[in-house]
Amino acid sequence: MAVKSFATLCPLLKNDVLLDVLHHQDDNHVIVTSKRSGVTTHEVSNQKVLSSWKLSENKGHEITSPAVYNKESGTYHMVINYKEIWTWTDNTNNLEKSKKIKTSYKIHRLFSLEGHGTVVLLENGAACLLSELKDKQLIGRITAGETLHWWHVGTLGQTLYVLFVTLDTEGKVRLYQQWFPPSGAVENVSQLKRETDDNQFVSCTIQNYKDQLKILSLWSDGCLCSCVVSPSTDFKIELKNLHLIPNLGSKPFIVALGASHIAVSDMTNAQQPKQDGIGVWDSKYGTLQEWTVFPDPTNRGQAIYKQDHNLYIPSSNALWVCDYENKESNLKMSLGKYPSTDTNASLTAVWDVEDMINQKAPNASCIDLLQQLIDPNKTSSPEEFKDVFAQFFKMSHKESNRHLLSAKNVGILLNRIIGERGFLEHTRLQFKQLLDKKTIGFSVCPLLFERLMERNSLELMSFCLEKVQNIPEGVALQCLQYFLRKQDSDFKGDKGKLKEYEKITELAATDLSCPFEESKAIAINHIIKLPFNDIFLLESMRKLEYSEALLILKHMHYLLGSLSAEMATTQRHNTAAPSMLQVVQWMCIVLDAHFTQFVISSDARNILADLHSISQEQMQFWDDLQSLEGVLSQLKKKSSLPQKQTMGIYRIEMLHIP
Repeated sequence: MAVKSFATLCPLLKNDVLLDVLHHQDDNHVIVTSKRSGVTTHEVSNQKVLSSWKLSENKGHEITSPAVYNKESGTYHMVINYKEIWTWTDNTNNLEKSKKIKTSYKIHRLFSLEGHGTVVLLENGAACLLSELKDKQLIGRITAGETLHWWHVGTLGQTLYVLFVTLDTEGKVRLYQQWFPPSGAVENVSQLKRETDDNQFVSCTIQNYKDQLKILSLWSDGCLCSCVVSPSTDFKIELKNLHLIPNLGSKPFIVALGASHIAVSDMTNAQQPKQDGIGVWDSKYGTLQEWTVFPDPTNRGQAIYKQDHNLYIPSSNALWVCDYENKESNLKMSLGKYPSTDTNASLTAVWDVEDMINQKAPNASCIDLLQQLIDPNKTSSPEEFKDVFAQFFKMSHKESNRHLLSAKNVGILLNRIIGERGFLEHTRLQFKQLLDKKTIGFSVCPLLFERLMERNSLELMSFCLEKVQNIPEGVALQCLQYFLRKQDSDFKGDKGKLKEYEKITELAATDLSCPFEESKAIAINHIIKLPFNDIFLLESMRKLEYSEALLILKHMHYLLGSLSAEMATTQRHNTAAPSMLQVVQWMCIVLDAHFTQFVISSDARNILADLHSISQEQMQFWDDLQSLEGVLSQLKKKSSLPQKQTMGIYRIEMLHIP
């Protein structure tokens, strides 16, 4: 999933109300309806207005349902004052001369479906075709106090369906289904209820799911839930919690982009909390695939619209169109994109099988201590935090409490330490004790290292690189970029690692010099030793500046040219230098990421030529080793020892007695 570009489709008047953006004749044309500006049709590719119709002022007319276009008849339909349907064509210049159909019913919305014509949804919840509006007695099932909050009309196979969600004054959420198969209409209503009633329904969208429909609902706590409906499910609705979407504002809105992605408005980014943005959420794997800064402040609570392969996002003064590319969801796209830790979530402890059998629940006092550590009002100063932490950490070593130091809870505590000014300087010991548990989750890494960079703490960054497992490639490259931009004198290496590295460099085979001092080289080597996926590392490596990529190449050149023999014989537990294979892999990725710049630049030509000769020498060396194997086998045959004469285990003797 990739958001390509933003463009202004049309301006929006101040205090105007945008009603909808709907499909017109083809994928490149849309109909925009607003209460003050009326109805306009647009060509999306060049943001051109094709036609427009506006209501006459001072006649008491109000647009209450957006205009829809019937492709078969070439006509537009729109609702005025809830009870009049106006019909016109492209040749109509004055809307007042439209054909008018009056009805006694209060109309909520019109829909246009190819092959079915125009569908009418009434305020009481009843639905029918426009051609049947006068002939039927339409009695809806919506009760007093219920209001329509979300609606959708479409087809599943050959069956027409109408779905809508209502909210009542008590906050109850109901899903109404109406199916119109050839055998006769079927209706049903179900309540969408979660386990807790503390959260409110916010937004809803729909995805096609095989031969069924999947309805996704977003709630005020950020939880994304789903339920599946179809004519064959006997209308048994089961609401399932999917994921918790982080960093949402007060009025988010969701719209489906495909079978496994949704767009989320009013969403911020952990790195840019004050910027409005649009997120693309993978509803299958629960990951944020992309977040894009919106070029203009959005209208919070305003719906966003999707037609064909475009998103339409209203701001305070314009309607923006956003082109996106829809790709099928897969595990490869979701790796390394886990959502941020939710610091407001309830504390949970995961029990293993042994604890469940022995019925060993976490101690209540230990949970209370953890809640004190998380709540800034209860441990406002570093001294209070350290006192409570000492008690909690001691109790967490007990078997019944050890699960309280799960990845989620450790992430929440780390966010508290690094997130508040003045805490990290006084709680370094507690910070290191949490890292020693090695339960840091994937989602904590970006914010953790970003805050350490802000604090300019090289020591703790190096410590985190050693203790945190499965660091995302993008985060590792950010750390590398940060190290490259620091002065050599800023690094203070570990004495043990310095001695290890000095032993290796003393045996250097050539006169090549390392571009960094020993302490800085050890820190960079540790990043090179981290496990990585070459695809993700290559993508992140392209974001480095050329000067930084050149420094890395020089370091690879030094390691390969001077220390190749030492690295090849270095034991795996060595912490100062990478292995030969790691150096070669990194060198290949650096060259792939900046190949054109290296070839054009005169600074890199000598290094590339020298690397070429070193590679040839290495290849020749390994070829010689392979030929040596044949020589050794021949030598073994010529110098083979004679086989010993086999002796029987027992023998038989005959004695002759005269």
